[in-house]
Amino acid sequence: MRFYPIFLCLLVMAACYNEPEFPVEPDIEFRSVQFVDNTDPRFPDDTLKVTVSFRDGDGDLGIIPPGQHFYDSVFDINGQRRYIRYGEFDTLPAHNCSNYRTGYFDPNGRFVPSVLRQEVTDTIYIRPNSLYYNFFLDIYRIVNGQEERFDFIESSYPRCGVTPNGRFRLNNADDNKPLSGTVTYNFTSQFLLPFFSDDSLIVRVRIADRAGNMSNQVESQVFTLRGIQVNR
Repeated sequence: MRFYPIFLCLLVMAACYNEPEFPVEPDIEFRSVQFVDNTDPRFPDDTLKVTVSFRDGDGDLGIIPPGQHFYDSVFDINGQRRYIRYGEFDTLPAHNCSNYRTGYFDPNGRFVPSVLRQEVTDTIYIRPNSLYYNFFLDIYRIVNGQEERFDFIESSYPRCGVTPNGRFRLNNADDNKPLSGTVTYNFTSQFLLPFFSDDSLIVRVRIADRAGNMSNQVESQVFTLRGIQVNR
């Protein structure tokens, strides 16, 4: 089972203030969650649209191109920078979807993450970068009155899925001024309806600034995908 890459779409309305009025840690409020059922067979991904408002005292929100690398995959081993293959050292963690990537090595010795099953010839160890994402989305099922977080990455193990977390950019210079506005994040996947169908769900959201400060966590009301469906 394969997840398609996440595409991040933003609707941003930012306001600048002459004097600081907000803390330097991002502060957010939940605004809305909507579901778009894509009926075009050429584009099978459906979309979960999550909107939050934000306030930030020093305005260091949004990825600045080229941004952070997703992970470290080349390590210094006895003074030599190289990849580490799965099982090469006893100290490596057990195989999981967060610390390993499957793919193949091109003729220049560079590792290429797999896209098609036949391309998988090697598995390498990676060290994820916690500052790569700045929009953090968790989806919970309500089962017998209890909340159960759905793990997109491990859900189809050993065929690893893609995280629902994403990245956003703002049209703001790095000028240390307070900002407020809204961000709408589009999480796209062809498996939203197959996974969740008529389930009762909650989403929880946090965002992070460029210094790594994490916002408060906000959440939606309980909903079903069909109950929040919109045309676009």
